[in-house]
Amino acid sequence: MRLSNGRIVSVALTDGTNTVNTTATVSGGIWSATAADISGLANGPISVTADVSDLAGNPATQATHSLTLDNIAPSIAIDATLEG
Repeated sequence: MRLSNGRIVSVALTDGTNTVNTTATVSGGIWSATAADISGLANGPISVTADVSDLAGNPATQATHSLTLDNIAPSIAIDATLEG
């Protein structure tokens, strides 16, 4: 189904415990959920689902995608004592 500009996509992102719901607007046949605040989601597997209907109200098949959230910065340590 080619989506018309201006259609609203309902997007849910979940880590299995916490869920973030947001919306995105179709433009040029694509959408992006850039406003989603995922700071409350746990690192690890994330499931994303998207739902939208056409102008007549017919729902599209739900889109799904899995990804991995990894927002922990790496660390580094120096174990040796420097003498000079």
